[in-house]
Amino acid sequence: PGWEYILPLVESLPLNQWLTQARAERVASHDIHRRFVYRVCLSDRVVYVKHQKYTRLGKRIFNLFRGSESRREWNNTARASKLGVPAAPRVALAEKRRRGLVRESLFLVEAIEGAEPIDRFARDRLGAMPPASRQRGRRWLVERLARFMAKMHAAGVWHGDLHAGNILVVADELET
Repeated sequence: PGWEYILPLVESLPLNQWLTQARAERVASHDIHRRFVYRVCLSDRVVYVKHQKYTRLGKRIFNLFRGSESRREWNNTARASKLGVPAAPRVALAEKRRRGLVRESLFLVEAIEGAEPIDRFARDRLGAMPPASRQRGRRWLVERLARFMAKMHAAGVWHGDLHAGNILVVADELET
């Protein structure tokens, strides 16, 4: 609900054309896996578009059994949210199929205002602090991360791609 207006845009245009019209910024690419992540500023909000291309037949067949990466992310995000673990709000899932095999998939999530990946937060926000504040900031960050990971663990959530770029921090919460 509230996202219906985005669907005709995605369905009516080739993805590259839509991303160009939306002035999307590529924020990550993993060319070996043919995965691209874009930050798209819409008129009223920001979304991240994760685009995955499956060029190898083996990967397409694998997707028949496990689902596309986008579908797995959609399901994992839904499960985490249901179990009380914070996750980016899901917007849309799309799969392009040919002869029953997924060729491409999209996963859209809404940006969390004020959130940034923990690696960028540590480098930019904590790195710019005076030494005494930096020490408190690191302690604050480690405590929050430990609580979050404990909550994930207690809920039975396993993240198959857990790395610093996938953990978000809301910088406004930092007490300096």
